[in-house]
Amino acid sequence: MTRLKWFLLFAGGIACAIAPPLILGPPWAHGAISPMQEIMAARFGAKPKAIRYDSDKRLASFPDKLPVACPAAGPRTAVLLIAGQSNAANSAGQKYRSTHGADIANFFDGKCYKAQSPLLGSTGEWGEPWTPMANRLIESGAYDRVVLAPVAVGGSSIDMWTKGKLRGAMIETLTSLERFYQPTAVIWYQGEADFMLDTSEQTYRDQMKAIISLVRKPGQTIPVYVTSATRCANSALDWTPDNPVSRAQRSVVDPSDNVFSGADPDGLLSGLDRYDDCHLSASGVDKLADAWVKLLAQR
Repeated sequence: MTRLKWFLLFAGGIACAIAPPLILGPPWAHGAISPMQEIMAARFGAKPKAIRYDSDKRLASFPDKLPVACPAAGPRTAVLLIAGQSNAANSAGQKYRSTHGADIANFFDGKCYKAQSPLLGSTGEWGEPWTPMANRLIESGAYDRVVLAPVAVGGSSIDMWTKGKLRGAMIETLTSLERFYQPTAVIWYQGEADFMLDTSEQTYRDQMKAIISLVRKPGQTIPVYVTSATRCANSALDWTPDNPVSRAQRSVVDPSDNVFSGADPDGLLSGLDRYDDCHLSASGVDKLADAWVKLLAQR
């Protein structure tokens, strides 16, 4: 890896850790939360409640999370395991809430909460594309209920999920979820770190196949959606949409094995859709949410 890549990877991580996203979308868009609501709550509301993280720095509790009964399982309920790095986690510049009450639930540690950014189970304290996606899935008529089970860690490389301790977090989340539901799909949104790390096409392909095997028990064919995601604050370097990691991501797609192409942020999003040339602004969330609805509503 070049020194410049290391510097950008390090600087990007520090920036996300200490500075909030700057681009915010309109508060009325698909359950978007107005920043003024948070400012007023902080100024005139109750004293802040504790925020708790697990050993992987994933959110385990956050103020004003509303426990709800988990939605009933059935053919009209989408149950989504969502894994990956920061763009799958709570790093977007706009926060969102369920516009369908408890019919959109954030599943974490065997319990359900009304979906609202940030989602428990992932790193970060900002917005995410999954709640607005769930709002639109219901509005499209594809489903009546949506369960979101995120397990996403900012800056994570794929080998942290196949060989590192995040493998355990994935298995634990999936095991907990399967006590209540059969997942209807797995969304994998990761690859930016591996582009920075110069992971080879063959290495990423092999590890991606290991991820697919990890989320399926023998004989299972849970649909897995592999997102084409490799761009993160590297558009001015040697990044192009066709690179070893993106080629590996595309190569594992096999509809006969229920492995599908996910949304394509590398191709779909412009610089204006990322507030720091990496993480999603409100317009980026809108584009990806729409793309995911088109994909998931077909199954």
